Amino acid sequence: MNYKIHDPITVVSVLKNFARSAGGGPLLGIACGLFSSIWLRRVIRDQVLLSVITFFTCYLVFYFAEFTDLKVSGILALVALGVFMSAYGKTSISS
Repeated sequence: MNYKIHDPITVVSVLKNFARSAGGGPLLGIACGLFSSIWLRRVIRDQVLLSVITFFTCYLVFYFAEFTDLKVSGILALVALGVFMSAYGKTSISS
């Protein structure tokens, strides 16, 4: 959240900003992890495409978290994406 010069900074606004950043990042990571795991399960015998989708998802999650109007934590979104993908995603990319 960008504070302007004349906006008062209150405890409520700081807590709201913290909750959005700390809670929104993992929610975004889990949502994108769910989408990419469904997408990865549809790919059969194309290892290059599996790698491209995995890296694309990581960059996309960080970009949406940090550089759009969401303004959530990109690092927490990536960590949540990684944890979700290790638990529920396609975990072995073999050649």
